[in-house]
Amino acid sequence: MDFSAFPRFTDTDDADEAVKQIEALRDVPTEWMKEAPEITDLDSFKVTPEKKRYTVDVEDVPFECLYFPSEHRRIYIMLSGGRAAGVYRYPVFMRWKFSPYFPGHVLCVDDPMFHFHPKISHANWYYGTPDKSYLVLLLKIVRKLMDQFSVRAEDVTFIGSSAGGYAAIYLANLLDHSSAIAMNPQFIPAAWYPEETIPDFTSWGIDLTSENDPFSRNRLLATNPTSWYFITVNQKSSIDINGQLKILLDDKKIKPEFGLTQKENILLWVLSVENKDKHVVYFDKAGLSMCDFLLQQVRKGFDANELYNLSQLINEITVERYRLINKVIDLSKAENYTLKVDRRAYHALPDEFVLEHDSGVMHFEFDRNIWEEYTVHNRLILSARSPAPPVGKYAVTPLSEKLSTGKKYVLRLRFRIMSDSTDYNFHIKQSSGGRYQRVYSHKIAPEDSGKWVEKEIEFIPNADVYDEFMIGAAQLKGEDAFIAFDYISIKEK
Repeated sequence: MDFSAFPRFTDTDDADEAVKQIEALRDVPTEWMKEAPEITDLDSFKVTPEKKRYTVDVEDVPFECLYFPSEHRRIYIMLSGGRAAGVYRYPVFMRWKFSPYFPGHVLCVDDPMFHFHPKISHANWYYGTPDKSYLVLLLKIVRKLMDQFSVRAEDVTFIGSSAGGYAAIYLANLLDHSSAIAMNPQFIPAAWYPEETIPDFTSWGIDLTSENDPFSRNRLLATNPTSWYFITVNQKSSIDINGQLKILLDDKKIKPEFGLTQKENILLWVLSVENKDKHVVYFDKAGLSMCDFLLQQVRKGFDANELYNLSQLINEITVERYRLINKVIDLSKAENYTLKVDRRAYHALPDEFVLEHDSGVMHFEFDRNIWEEYTVHNRLILSARSPAPPVGKYAVTPLSEKLSTGKKYVLRLRFRIMSDSTDYNFHIKQSSGGRYQRVYSHKIAPEDSGKWVEKEIEFIPNADVYDEFMIGAAQLKGEDAFIAFDYISIKEK
């Protein structure tokens, strides 16, 4: 059901039925995860209420789509951001669970860049090729949906965070009279971790630093005076404020203030939230629904500056929300409790996956006197507190099920290690006892120390007792020794 149709009742109504309808908002059906996509070209593309998954070919570029129907004549396009390669199996549909909170048709669309470059672990901005913009192509799909449901551009909203926020603003630039809600978006792709992005794009024949890109992709501004832009940013994230948002503030001569401010067709909401990853501070489904409601009221003539005090209150609520999230995580570590992955949080995983972790959800349990865990650039880092840690001190993370002897499994890793040791071992372990099995020993060559390494190793468990993945502290030797993970994956072959 749509959030706009949130149930109301009086003392003569059946309150139980209304409560059931409210609870239904929190439970979005997941049957689509087992659904094969309908493969179609642009001319034939047409959604139906019964079908969720589509692969739409536009000029030989496949756009993976997830659709949720509505009785309202509005369209919301949910856009994906960056992620770690090999962890989120393409496609990824971000915020698909938010669909009941938006009064309109919802189409989640993943970035085809990950189809063509599956091993890349950074943002790609739906960029495309030197002579083809994937966002220009995506707009053709949006127009098809608009035609099917007779939706005006005024009733189309693009929503995304980070690289998805960039895409939302870009599309609102292209489609006159539309809207964008962008959370911590990028405006200069080349300034976003350039040591990773620029070399990869260069290898694809793309100069991210060029001022002459034919599609104006390298320097993004809110350029369409007929469209509306709702931008949220975390003031604590200097890479977002100084490295990205400043170009827009300077161009529009906007002086940012905490809370919500409006200048012409731009609404800017500045939060100040401490988080383990300050870039990843986004509104949840209720917050985004509120942003959409405010945006529609402003489009009708309401002055958003009148809501400054209310936005300050919501800022404080958001601060407390993230404090609670981080407190729960810290408490879980203190109690030696490891957070298991929610397989449905981002996309469907086959049943045979028994371990699938990335830095956003991965945590190890360990002796806090020996190990230290933290996050840098959204990668999980483990280091030993001593330059010469003792033998037998392990960090472990659970598998969702026990491995079976006789079956062949594949361990996939992307990691970076700095150590004075010559090798480093990865094990599977029995949680209820001391038994373990080494599945891979990595040789640390001096010239490779500190570089990212990707490995794929086949192994067969020698018993049916292993239900944890384990690494040791003793081989992390030296003052600055550490191991960083982008992802760890174990699946049956």
